[in-house]
Amino acid sequence: AQSKIKFKKFKKPCTAEDILADIRLMETRDGFRTDMLVIDYADKMKPVLVRKNDSNYDTIGDIYQDTFDLCQELVIPCWTASQSNRAALNKEKLDLDDLGDSFKKAHIADVVIFFCQSLIEYQMGIPEKNIPSQARLFVGKNRDNPARQQELLIDAYYAISTWLEKYVRDLERRMAT
Repeated sequence: AQSKIKFKKFKKPCTAEDILADIRLMETRDGFRTDMLVIDYADKMKPVLVRKNDSNYDTIGDIYQDTFDLCQELVIPCWTASQSNRAALNKEKLDLDDLGDSFKKAHIADVVIFFCQSLIEYQMGIPEKNIPSQARLFVGKNRDNPARQQELLIDAYYAISTWLEKYVRDLERRMAT
């Protein structure tokens, strides 16, 4: 079986309901089954229910809860990115306290992984000579395994693409059986 990846770019900030409507349309029109949802930047979405006097803290929390509920309904994982706060800029190790905008993200998420790279680590890499820079991944939260601050030293240029390739191969294997 060949893996398929579908991309959807919204022209304006969308809600979890907008995403669900698109996924349902792809299911009925194309027979496409969504195995995983990747959102390039959930913080920029809109909550399903907009309340008049909500703070940004509450709004971000609502967006993450809406997205969590969407994925629970579809029984799929979701991967998104978020920013750290300013205090984290010069830190070697990040923790949940370093999440930007709303700590509610940490309450809702099952897993929180921090990607850390200092300026010196970034400058050590020379892409045109295939010399990778170094970075670190920290598991800040794992609901199924409460052991925290597991550190992994990674090759920053290739780690994400290698992970995605493995994920696609695993999906292909599961779809073939």
